Amino acid sequence: MFNNEISKFGKKFESNKTYLISNGEVRNVNTMYPSIHREKEIILNRYSDIKEAFDEIEYKIPYNFVEFNDVEQKLDKEEEFDISGMLVQVQKSQQIPIKGVNKAVRNITLMNKKSELVEISLWEDMAKNEGHDLEQITGGKPTVAISYVVAKRKFGGILLQNTMKSVLQITPTCKEIQPIQSCSDVDDDALAIAKLAMAQKIKQAKEVTLKDLRDNQHLLSEGVSYCFTGIIDKVENKATIWYDSCKNCNTSFSKIDESAICKKCNEEVLETSPRYRITINVIQGDCNARITLFGQVAEVYVGCSVDEYLSSIKEGETESTYYRRLSTQVYTEMRFMTMLKSIKFDQRGNLNIVANAIEKMEQMESIDVGDIEEEPTEVEEKKHSPEKSKKKIPSRKKKTTMELQPTESQKKKRRITKKKFDDYIDITSDDDLPLNSILQTKNNKKRSPIVKIKQEKI
Repeated sequence: MFNNEISKFGKKFESNKTYLISNGEVRNVNTMYPSIHREKEIILNRYSDIKEAFDEIEYKIPYNFVEFNDVEQKLDKEEEFDISGMLVQVQKSQQIPIKGVNKAVRNITLMNKKSELVEISLWEDMAKNEGHDLEQITGGKPTVAISYVVAKRKFGGILLQNTMKSVLQITPTCKEIQPIQSCSDVDDDALAIAKLAMAQKIKQAKEVTLKDLRDNQHLLSEGVSYCFTGIIDKVENKATIWYDSCKNCNTSFSKIDESAICKKCNEEVLETSPRYRITINVIQGDCNARITLFGQVAEVYVGCSVDEYLSSIKEGETESTYYRRLSTQVYTEMRFMTMLKSIKFDQRGNLNIVANAIEKMEQMESIDVGDIEEEPTEVEEKKHSPEKSKKKIPSRKKKTTMELQPTESQKKKRRITKKKFDDYIDITSDDDLPLNSILQTKNNKKRSPIVKIKQEKI
């Protein structure tokens, strides 16, 4: 709209309403001005007419859906595609400051008929409007289709996000997504879905060791997710595993007055919300690290949401099953996923890592793995020659009682041998001769080593 058309039609449009536009003109986008659509735009003139559509309009989109497995091929190519799946999770909307401007974002999770998950980030109006509608109907497991999304690498995994021309449809009537609607026997537990999603992320990550993250970061790459295995030694902040945060940006916030301004998102904070922050010490061989768990990762570790945890400790921490679980999980083996930007060193040189995903290792039966050779990690392959060094996995065997037999070296210690040219004189503890007479030889130019033998009284 330009000039007179702005005053004529500008006040007619309202959010979340549908309009019928006639006598408009479709043109190619003028690159000098910002536009929602990248190619076409509608120009209103003095002959145009706008009416609100009160009857439901069936809007059919020619979708070109991409399978979840093929999403990785679209990474960082700015290539737009369509995606569909069953809605299994909707997160709360947040405000994220970008270049000094707060923008609304909300993440949703879709599942296909193979129980594979994909996470989609909705921005601005779609986060507020369509995202709010999805939040109200999450339990019904509706089918959702989104057009014109792009794939980005975020937080060590693949994250899809909508574009300005994306359209989100709930339960669309498309033949391509009919099989998904029959796949509704999925656990409603949000925690179970989060565990499944984290397990898939860890499976796609590259295996490293804590030593690699500590000493060989120059061999690792930015933007790539890495995973490692460790044994939990202790929970360092067991008494205070949560903090008050700003509802908009999750930043730690201490409200002194009735209201205050958040320094990060610059929004007025009328009410704070509790959020997990768990710090655990993890050991792997002779290396250890401090791992910090936030938000949903911490929920998987504790086994409940932060609100449910706070309710469980009202009558006393020892009465809470979740509080006791913090102690019972010590010495448990887990897998952790992180990225280079989430790895820091404190002033003492200790390794601090923020985990983006965790997975509890399955309990394996005790077997003799003395002859099993551990495959070298990617970092070890870069450090060593093609003839890769082989390491043996230390076996954990049960203690057994057995009769000890002397080794060859121990047998030699019971015998003193003196070399004189080609003659050898063997001295054993069974000889009855005195020690001095035995050591005498014809030529005593070289003194034999002093040997102390404890003679037992007969």
